[in-house]
Amino acid sequence: MPDQQAELLAVFARLDAASRRSLLDFARFLLANNASPAAQAAPYRGPDVVPPGPPDETVIAALKRMRGAYAGLDTDTLLTRASALMSEHLLQGREAAEVIRDIEQLFADESRRRSAGTCD
Repeated sequence: MPDQQAELLAVFARLDAASRRSLLDFARFLLANNASPAAQAAPYRGPDVVPPGPPDETVIAALKRMRGAYAGLDTDTLLTRASALMSEHLLQGREAAEVIRDIEQLFADESRRRSAGTCD
């Protein structure tokens, strides 16, 4: 087993049940960001409407909501920044509402860049 897998299993084993669920949700989010080559080649059109989240929305749910709202957006460029925000919440205790606000802004900014054709 590669070192990273062993480390992930060791960390997972030390987490409480709620944190394990969050880690699994986040891993599923990361996996869902592996877009197909056809999807990556399609022209991007930003969302018409981004639905607001409920008042008690979790960070994972917000990531899923943003990914759904910006379905045509290649989220590979967002992955590192979204991961850092998720870590701030899970590991550093940053308030979910603040992290969600930053995630919404992250997706909106990337959408504007992509729509304007100024992607890196």
